[in-house]
Amino acid sequence: MKYRPERTEYPCKAYKYSGYIDDVYAGYVIGFERHSDTFDIRRSELEPDFRGKKSVRAFSEMMKVIQGDYDNIVSRIDNRDNGEIKIVLSAGFHIIGTVVLNGEIYVELLKTKEDK
Repeated sequence: MKYRPERTEYPCKAYKYSGYIDDVYAGYVIGFERHSDTFDIRRSELEPDFRGKKSVRAFSEMMKVIQGDYDNIVSRIDNRDNGEIKIVLSAGFHIIGTVVLNGEIYVELLKTKEDK
C-alpha cells in the first residue's frame, strides 16, 4: 500500500490531514496546533473500505505523517468507544488520563515521537 497525505491549513493553526492509500481516499484527521510541538486531534474518520482490519494500518499511517510535523499527538475519545480506543492504542498511543467535557467523560491519549 502506498500512503499519500495532504495537509490543508485553516485559520487558528487548525489542520486537516487527508490520507490516500494506493491513490484511494482513506480518511482524514482534523485538529489544531496546541503548541509548536503538539497536535491535538479533534476529529478523525476513515472511509468504510478502510474500517475493520485495515483501520489500524490506515490510522497508523496518518499518525506517521502528523509526527513528521509534531513531536506529540494528543487525542480524546469518548470513554464508551472501546473500538476507537483500541485503534488509537494500536497506533502507539498511551492513556494519560481522563477529562470531563460538557458532562461527558473522555479518555485522553498521547503519542510521542519516541513511541513506535
